[in-house]
Amino acid sequence: MHRDYADLYLWVGNEVLTKYNKLPKDCQSFYEFIDGTTNDTSNKSIIHFQQVKNDFHDISQSIRRSIVKHAAQEGWGKRRVNSKSKIDSIENTPPPESSSNSSVQMDLF
Repeated sequence: MHRDYADLYLWVGNEVLTKYNKLPKDCQSFYEFIDGTTNDTSNKSIIHFQQVKNDFHDISQSIRRSIVKHAAQEGWGKRRVNSKSKIDSIENTPPPESSSNSSVQMDLF
């Protein structure tokens, strides 16, 4: 864990563990769990989103860049298609030839 993002990871840990009720029964927050205190007066270790907003933005962009780069290496993602060449290939396709052996649709009623 990079030390610049430690507060961000702690904030995310609290958000996720609290939301999905994954904390021990005697803990109200992740901060209480790691700090070991059970009284509500020790709010000095609580991290709020406003404190980690810039780090959150930076790391989310970094993760996005990494995912896009990996997807491009794997051949996934958006591909640019030259629409003119696609139209040309459609126009140059010969029409299907009708043969005397072609099936005739018949009315059943």
